[in-house]
Amino acid sequence: GDALVGQGNLLAAFDAFKASLAIAERLANADPGNAGRQRDLALSFGRVADVDARQGERLRALSTFQRGREIIVRLCAESPTNAILPRDLEWFDWQIAKLM
Repeated sequence: GDALVGQGNLLAAFDAFKASLAIAERLANADPGNAGRQRDLALSFGRVADVDARQGERLRALSTFQRGREIIVRLCAESPTNAILPRDLEWFDWQIAKLM
């Protein structure tokens, strides 16, 4: 998906990221206590939302970014000493702010 975004092929990138999101959802649902899988799911939501935003799908992107953000907020509460999660949260907040 990232390579396709770099090539400007947003439709193909969206399809690739949606496929990745489906896999991440299955893995996260199969192991809900696995923080790594939950973070992967959140970041997958972020990638899908980013392509939506680039294509002008503002409301859909906003909703999808918020879904990813909710996961990161939960993970931050569960792992307050994790240094990566606050940066993820900042990224989601920045993306959401750009769409408001």
